Amino acid sequence: MTTLTIKVEAMAGSHVGEIINDMCSLATRLGSIVRCDLNGVTTMVKPNADPRDAYALWSAELESSRPYKIICAHPVGAPTDYTANPEGQAK
Repeated sequence: MTTLTIKVEAMAGSHVGEIINDMCSLATRLGSIVRCDLNGVTTMVKPNADPRDAYALWSAELESSRPYKIICAHPVGAPTDYTANPEGQAK
């Protein structure tokens, strides 16, 4: 995977599920993270991410009360416990 992130824009009125599916396909094809702001949620998907998992993360974040909404869908089978240690680095 490259160190680049590709930012895309979605067509107004598009269904979020279809956008996320396209984002996952593009990320896998390019081997890069694809990012898009969807209804106030910064949504990122990594190559080989499952669109259903990404949609579930997006939906939960949309309903959350957090002031900054961001999700990142990881590849299928990848560990998802990326909690930070006191130094701010992923464990």
